[in-house]
Amino acid sequence: LGQMFAGQGVYSSPYGQLGGWNAGSTWNGLFRHCTRRTVWDASYTVSLYTIQQALLNRQGFQEIQTGPSNSLSPVPSPIPIDLQPFTNEVITSKRGQVSVSGFTAKSRLTVGAYQETRRGQTSANDQNVIGFSAIWNWQFTRRTVSTVQAAWQQIDNLNNVNGSGNNDLAYVSVGLSRLISPEIFGYLEFRHLQQDSDTAENQYDENRVTASLNVMF
Repeated sequence: LGQMFAGQGVYSSPYGQLGGWNAGSTWNGLFRHCTRRTVWDASYTVSLYTIQQALLNRQGFQEIQTGPSNSLSPVPSPIPIDLQPFTNEVITSKRGQVSVSGFTAKSRLTVGAYQETRRGQTSANDQNVIGFSAIWNWQFTRRTVSTVQAAWQQIDNLNNVNGSGNNDLAYVSVGLSRLISPEIFGYLEFRHLQQDSDTAENQYDENRVTASLNVMF
């Protein structure tokens, strides 16, 4: 089973066409191929957006995952690590992304990669971004799912604005989801993040433990 979609639009505003080299046009191409045990996805988009729109729409590397047998509540999706610094302008983006998911009776493994170029409407804060991600869900009991996630991303600030150059960000997390009752769902996660940068103030390490309890009524 395969699906393909492509479309074109024009971005308009009171100030005319924005985005410079893109001249206001947007493109969206999607491809999906499904077999009995795999799903193959590819997409290519040329878009114009603001940081406010990105924060509202961003879902991270992948869609929210569910247990292989859909017997559990959704497992939290990976964090969106590919956002750029806050800016009050329109950004032109060219982004290509591919992923493949493999299934067994009780597990799901998804790996993906993306590459994106960004150009600001007025500033010189142009960027090239590449990233890789992987997520593995394993339902080892009827009510419990383990989730292992890993990702790496590099942001290259092409014009070295404000002295910034390359930023490499990596994270890994291990989580456990438990359906305690039909109305209560718990999640426990350990996450480690590390960013290396050409500038010392952009470097950091973080270890985080998160516990959540969702009650439906």
